[in-house]
Amino acid sequence: MKRLFFALICVFGFCFSVFARGGSMSGTKGSLNEIQTRYFDIIFPDSCIQTAQKIAAVCDSYYEEIVSDFGYEPYQRFPVSITDQVESVNAYFSMAPYNHIVLYDTEMDYELDMNEKSVEAMFYHELVHAVSLNSKSPFWRGMSVFADFFTPAGISLTSFWFEGAAVAFESQKKGGRLNDPFFTQKITAAKLKSLSGKKKFPSWRDVSGARDIFPYGNDAYIFGSHFAGYLIQKYGKEKYAQFWKNAGSKTDFSFCAGIFYKTFGIKLDEAWNDFYEKLWVPKIGFDEYNEFISAENSVFFNGKKKSLVKTLDSFFDGQTGEWKTVWFDFFSNTVYLDSKKLFTAKNVQKLRFSDDGTKIFVNRLAGRSNIKIEDFEYDLKSKKKRKIEHNRENFEKTHGMIPVKNGLSWSLLYEDSKGRKAEWTFGDRIIHNVHFEKEENGVLSFVFVWAKMESQSLARLGKIFIDKNTLNAKIELLSKDSVAFFIEAVPCNDGFFVINEEYDSNPLRLVKIDENDWQEFVPLESKILPEQNIFFEKSDFSEKTEAFELESRENSRENFVAEKKFKKTKYSPAKYFFNGAFLPVGTAKTYNHDFEIDDDFIWGATFITSTPWTDKITVLSAGFDLLLQHFALEGSISGGNDCFNYAFCGDVCFDSFGFKNSYLNSAVTKVFWQGFYSIFSSGLSFTWVSGTEKAASKGKILVDGKIETDEYRRTGNSIDGKIFLNFSTVRSFGAKHSQKTGFYFKPFVDFEKTAISYDFDSFGKIYDENEKYLNCGAETQIFVPFFLPVKLKASIFPSKKYFASGDASIELFSHEIQKGIPAVSVYVQHFALKMSYSANVKYEPEEFFAVKRTFKIAENLKYEDFSDSLGFSGEITFAPNTSYFASSSSNFTLGAYLNYLLRTDKNSKWKAGFYAVFSNIAW
Repeated sequence: MKRLFFALICVFGFCFSVFARGGSMSGTKGSLNEIQTRYFDIIFPDSCIQTAQKIAAVCDSYYEEIVSDFGYEPYQRFPVSITDQVESVNAYFSMAPYNHIVLYDTEMDYELDMNEKSVEAMFYHELVHAVSLNSKSPFWRGMSVFADFFTPAGISLTSFWFEGAAVAFESQKKGGRLNDPFFTQKITAAKLKSLSGKKKFPSWRDVSGARDIFPYGNDAYIFGSHFAGYLIQKYGKEKYAQFWKNAGSKTDFSFCAGIFYKTFGIKLDEAWNDFYEKLWVPKIGFDEYNEFISAENSVFFNGKKKSLVKTLDSFFDGQTGEWKTVWFDFFSNTVYLDSKKLFTAKNVQKLRFSDDGTKIFVNRLAGRSNIKIEDFEYDLKSKKKRKIEHNRENFEKTHGMIPVKNGLSWSLLYEDSKGRKAEWTFGDRIIHNVHFEKEENGVLSFVFVWAKMESQSLARLGKIFIDKNTLNAKIELLSKDSVAFFIEAVPCNDGFFVINEEYDSNPLRLVKIDENDWQEFVPLESKILPEQNIFFEKSDFSEKTEAFELESRENSRENFVAEKKFKKTKYSPAKYFFNGAFLPVGTAKTYNHDFEIDDDFIWGATFITSTPWTDKITVLSAGFDLLLQHFALEGSISGGNDCFNYAFCGDVCFDSFGFKNSYLNSAVTKVFWQGFYSIFSSGLSFTWVSGTEKAASKGKILVDGKIETDEYRRTGNSIDGKIFLNFSTVRSFGAKHSQKTGFYFKPFVDFEKTAISYDFDSFGKIYDENEKYLNCGAETQIFVPFFLPVKLKASIFPSKKYFASGDASIELFSHEIQKGIPAVSVYVQHFALKMSYSANVKYEPEEFFAVKRTFKIAENLKYEDFSDSLGFSGEITFAPNTSYFASSSSNFTLGAYLNYLLRTDKNSKWKAGFYAVFSNIAW
């Protein structure tokens, strides 16, 4: 008993220690800290102290403000985890396994930097999620004792409603995405496309967040926030809060539509139609717009394929007298120089020519232990890449010019080679993406895109001309909305190349601006700044600010006061280990010696927990079978990061006589190296079954010279293991889900060991089976992005019974549907027709390393060892269109097939049937 007690202490100590690291905290140096406020536990490493202090200063007042807007009193406490190990700005709220918020403390990008206090605004957004989803009836509040995610809203609503509320509430005051034309022009583009006859405006069912092609789940943010803003403006905040109360009280099979009608007294379809009619659009001629977005005006691609241009830059080559344009297409993961492909790379964020035009600076996100920002330069002459230290100024600053944000005021700051600085303040006009145009007669010219906050307008183009000697400047802004919905623009020979916002793609197009459309702009403030009094610095979230030394000292004093105000303690994982979800169902299982599920023990209970940043997901479950009087226990833990992942699961089952059987499964993968588009990894999996099977199987046996049929169960030990290496270059190559290119090669070592006895019901134990299998094999697959996508796959020794296998498939037809179906709450993603050929070659397995005799085995193969077939199939891929699971990752595929067996000993050569694939699990 003492040993058991000591073992339990060790187990809990281990669990507590692993709960202190991992996931998005991987790589954190020093200890984790905690600040406790009235409603929040803020968890952070030393490096995030300033961000933690910022959140601590506002979190309680934000919470009280938001719950007041939703019409109830504060009744919960939330952990908030802050990490700087994920270098892609984001944050999220989750109710599973318990309420928590996670915030990534890194550089702020343009898409989220439209608030006076960007860090606090991002937290505010997530807190709206927490408050809205916890707006529950008294009954469901009581159910939170078992799990925070027990709410009917989680069944009835989708991210269209979740994100809609959060973005709408973040935009109630100055700032926020609904006050940023760079964001609002996305839905404007969708309506203008509809009015011009190019593409029908989506229904609310189509933008639930289940879309699996661009703009993916972001459509829920775009359309959901505008619709939420419309409802609040038309019906008031109280009525909108009542909608969330109703959603958190009960649901029926009409889901959100029924809740909406109950709250607002109007059908959701009717409200959506009214919302559509009231959406603002610019005064642009439809013919002019259609001509602008036509295939003929698709730069470089000439309309041959869809593109999603993420970033670009241009450079005027004085020797040739021509402009050069470098740009990145997200769909094909390719960087181009004009129409020429330079190289392939994933997740490129920014491109910039060096000042002399000989190199290209590239900024991208790379998967390391977590997502990291990496910079490299590409030499146009040598065509070589060289990694360089990350410096945001390489991409924001060009020829001395850089955009500056201070609160909700934007300006342009110029610094010449002598250290002289000049600044021009634009006030509430957002400035993005400054590009150098040219130098002529001592005058530098730059172009940029801008948009006025809180205005019904599109993003527009701007130009600034600076006299190098006097630093005097002339600013010209586009005076009216253009056919171009500007995201980024650069000069070219005939006008400007613009990344154009078109909702479902962002192609590169050419726009020409009439000289009469420019209007001179007088900045709110224009000043030359003495170099000894000013310096450039990045704040905690890399908001670019201009600060005098006095302001810097004041900020230091404020941080000191804030640090004294909020007491910092060491983070303790113990309370979070026991803070989880209790479910009234069991997940424990038993397995047979073929490693298939033998029985599910759903009568039972399950406890699920994790770290406050959703790592180390731990499941403890117990269940029983009343009929057979079997009892089972299960425990599992899984977690990791972008480079290392693991999952361990174990089950043990008892019957009235004691131990029945047990099961252990483990899987570990490790990424050793990642390039610009390729990855090299390794992994292992191990499965062990011990004991007696529950379910009986029928089999024929020879008893006293007679063949008898009887039921049997197997008892003993079975082990299956595999170790593999994997090199992959597979990546997307187009807008459709099936457009991929690249290959992977996966050599492996396969191991099996079986020591079991067969116990027949009528004859007892008849015989034992002891087998060992150890072999090497490999598989490879190639994706060829022809006009009709092709996949080729081949394996050598894929399993114990097969010498080789292979298949080839071609997608004859595919269509992206991306629409919600009325009445059934199902989202249809796409449809495909495929033709395939598959072949398998059997052989008589050997115990050890049959791979050494590969050629000998191949020579001795017989006709009957081969089997192959030609098949046709049609499939439709769906996703739920209600609940938390309305997302691109929770899809399922239903299909039908017709196969013709080319070589078979069966009487019928035709085989037809149906199949289903649920989240990549085939049935």
